[in-house]
Amino acid sequence: MSKLNVFTSYAREDQKIAAAISSMLEDVFGENIFVFYDKESLRPGESINDTIRDGLRAADTMLVISTGVMRTTHSWTGFELGFFSATHEQKPGETGVRGKVISICTYDDVPPPEENRRYVSLKIEKELVDADPVRAGKDIEIADTDDLLQLLADFVLAIDGVNLNEKRARRDECKKHARNFKLAVVEVFKTRVKEVRKPQKQFLIRYNMKNVEPSHDDLPAEATIISMGGAIGLFGVSNNEPSLVDVEANEILLVGARDKGRLEAKGMAWGKLRNLIAGDPLALHWGSALSQIVIAAGLPTFEADNSQIIITHGGEKRYRLILTTSTTFYDGTVEASVYLVEIPRRKDYGHQDTTLLLKGLDIVCRFRFLFLESQSDFYWFNVDGWRPAGLPKMARQLLTELALMQTEAREAELHKPGSWAAFVSLEDLEAMMSKWTPLEAEIRKCCLQAIEPGADEALLAQTLAALKQQLRRLSKECASDNANMLGAISRRLVSLADTTKGATSFPTKAIPRSSSPDSGDNPPDPQSGSGVP
Repeated sequence: MSKLNVFTSYAREDQKIAAAISSMLEDVFGENIFVFYDKESLRPGESINDTIRDGLRAADTMLVISTGVMRTTHSWTGFELGFFSATHEQKPGETGVRGKVISICTYDDVPPPEENRRYVSLKIEKELVDADPVRAGKDIEIADTDDLLQLLADFVLAIDGVNLNEKRARRDECKKHARNFKLAVVEVFKTRVKEVRKPQKQFLIRYNMKNVEPSHDDLPAEATIISMGGAIGLFGVSNNEPSLVDVEANEILLVGARDKGRLEAKGMAWGKLRNLIAGDPLALHWGSALSQIVIAAGLPTFEADNSQIIITHGGEKRYRLILTTSTTFYDGTVEASVYLVEIPRRKDYGHQDTTLLLKGLDIVCRFRFLFLESQSDFYWFNVDGWRPAGLPKMARQLLTELALMQTEAREAELHKPGSWAAFVSLEDLEAMMSKWTPLEAEIRKCCLQAIEPGADEALLAQTLAALKQQLRRLSKECASDNANMLGAISRRLVSLADTTKGATSFPTKAIPRSSSPDSGDNPPDPQSGSGVP
């Protein structure tokens, strides 16, 4: 009979499993085995490094608990493995457990065989972890060929010098202990992550502040953008896009555990994404909004600007960008987590015609408040106060407001010019469109030029002057149309208020210009207009 000295190495996340295997070995072999388990082998006041080194030198065998969890304390396990391998060498021809590193693995985490390494699969399937403790206990069976039983048999051979298959009573006892150990492992697994779901879309963006050009309102091309929950689809990019690469969840600092409920994540370089979406008219809007919030996250002091809103590809939905976490490393690397939360569309109630009236009024008033009232930031006379340095920020905001009006018009079914015929005549609509459509195009052109990366102060000053000119034209040419459209809708509201029996039906015939001064600003262009009267 020969005593066996075993050193157990584990990450802290596997501590309960290490304790369970230590107890199993001591129950099976008693005083004929010494198990170095740091919770019991380390004494107060002793040097941890010296004690662990002494334990490794004295060990005949090293057991490594490897269950695939994210190892925040993996450095100790790596040190212990390297130290044992450097101080132990199995003699040629030896096939036993002495001098070997034996890894206890889960069902599907067994690596290929290596010299002086042995892997023992616990063969614990997901269905077993899902089962209740009583059922799990019944379902765990230890076959004669079970890896764990074979390991105990090799321990019996090393310690007692006998073949376990020839000792039926001893073999049945080892089976019982192996079964109890697996049941303990199952209970540990039940406390771990089963599945990670992302109900919200998320971007994780990494870049280095050293590569950010102060004069550019854009992330460096080599920055990485990682998409979770299909966030990249908001830009019209399919999750199956070839240039997107799969990213393991354990490579993402802010995502969580490396269990089998991994998140589906896709990543690419920021420069590649910009090139991919360059043809979309909203591309600069998306890039500028994301860059602004993410670059601000890397500044020494900042306040998260969670007011940024982007419009999806096709203009059908709106999402608010919310910076949830910003992590800065000593080498200048910044990692920003940005959630995209959809701005919900409120459910409509009541008669369709009165709903149309309300939404039309909202769009007409929003246009008025935005461009025609002197208190607005976007009133033409106030533009000089932005100054060239402030133009990119205001241009982003203006593009967002135009996109929001377009989205709201689409939701209200007012993105089709003919829909506005409920309020004014088709002749008036044509006159309004002839004014608004080219004006909107010029305003958008100025805004996109303002947020173009690398614009210098001289170009910004020139763009600011051009934008002011277009806003002044808008105020001059569209004010009367807006007032007439507002008047037409107001008369409908008065008519509705005078109805004593409720609006069970609502007239939708346009009021002819000959009988009323009704007019209005342009309805949305079916291709690019935002539908603002």
